[in-house]
Amino acid sequence: MQLYDVHSRFAQVHLRTSAEQAVYFTLVAQLAESWSAVEIAALKDLDVGTVQAVLDRYADASVVDVVDSAIGLRYRWCSDLSYLATEGSAGGTMIDPVCGMTTDGETPHWLEDGAGRLWLFCSSLCEATFRANPHDHGPAPEMR
Repeated sequence: MQLYDVHSRFAQVHLRTSAEQAVYFTLVAQLAESWSAVEIAALKDLDVGTVQAVLDRYADASVVDVVDSAIGLRYRWCSDLSYLATEGSAGGTMIDPVCGMTTDGETPHWLEDGAGRLWLFCSSLCEATFRANPHDHGPAPEMR
């Protein structure tokens, strides 16, 4: 799998709005830095509530670390999707039934349903979306 595939699929799921893009580019521009919603909103001329909603979605998807500091919550880019860019996973690959990204056996986000079918997800957000309404996603995809 090429890194471009991973990024383009990530973008389709997590960078749909201009606010999501602005928050993303702020976070990845300085990976070691942590940011508050207020700081990002001021920097990008966005509403604080909108930025906070994006940060909450990113936290749910495990693409940011939430740092509880003395001055409040701060966010740092820390994608759990890095395993998608590695070659040669021993676990095979599968398409995430929620967003369509290719996932592999190294993903920390998976579910085995009552019928013994295995479902792999790219992030905790996709796993939670699936758990909320599993019947919307059809039969389990085949492991490749």
